[in-house]
Amino acid sequence: MNSRNITDVDETTRIKYFIMGALLVIPVIMITFFVPSSYFGGFMANVILIYLAWYFYFLLLTFKSSEKRKLFEKIAAIVLIVHLVITFVYVYVTGRPYGESDDPRNVLYVLASALPVSLIIFDRSKKQIFSYISVVLTYLLEIPIYLFSLWRFSNFNILKHLGLKDIMFGFAIRLDSIIIGVLLIIVLNMINKGKQVKTIFFFAPFIISYLWGFVFDTIKYGLPILTEGTGREGFIRCVESCVMNVGFCKFTFAIAMICIYNRMKMREENAEKVSESL
Repeated sequence: MNSRNITDVDETTRIKYFIMGALLVIPVIMITFFVPSSYFGGFMANVILIYLAWYFYFLLLTFKSSEKRKLFEKIAAIVLIVHLVITFVYVYVTGRPYGESDDPRNVLYVLASALPVSLIIFDRSKKQIFSYISVVLTYLLEIPIYLFSLWRFSNFNILKHLGLKDIMFGFAIRLDSIIIGVLLIIVLNMINKGKQVKTIFFFAPFIISYLWGFVFDTIKYGLPILTEGTGREGFIRCVESCVMNVGFCKFTFAIAMICIYNRMKMREENAEKVSESL
């Protein structure tokens, strides 16, 4: 029996697949709350976020014309703005992840994640210049945010924590963002050269980010962390981090990558129309 690709089925079948998947995920989430492992709870939270991102991908597959594909870009922009407003309010009111409530400085963490993602989603340049700039901006913003974090945690004595060990630690914990940045540049270069990029590469950043977090924590704390805490704690902490705090870009960045995928498809369709007219 031949397997069917999700991109080859009709819209009704795709919706059916999505609903069936959601029904399978819900009982697993309930089980997660009783598992004595915060890491497992965090893993399930990431699965849900990836699943929601795939929903936008499925939505995009239903858009066959350029007009509807452009509509998707507007939908993505609306999602970004709504997400950003909710995040600002949440961070300001709760004071999480690092400060106290009503502290406007907390929004710096959100901006550092949101600005690069915004450049990608709102990018309308032919060579996707703003998407390239987003990669550079990510690392430029990392520096002041990292120094600001050290300043806060060291009781405003930043020089106390600027040794080689601390700098190397800060570099190691952000290694996944470097890998993702390189991957994004490779993908953009391939698209600008007219090459087709497989869908998996547009979801790879999400996976890379989670896997490096797991590897880094395992190296630092050891395997016992897998049995610490509860699934409920890990689930809530991960959702809070990935959606409402400094991990803002994990979910929205996945949508931004789908926007890049959408533009690749529009270029392919335009190239086909040009070849047919000749």
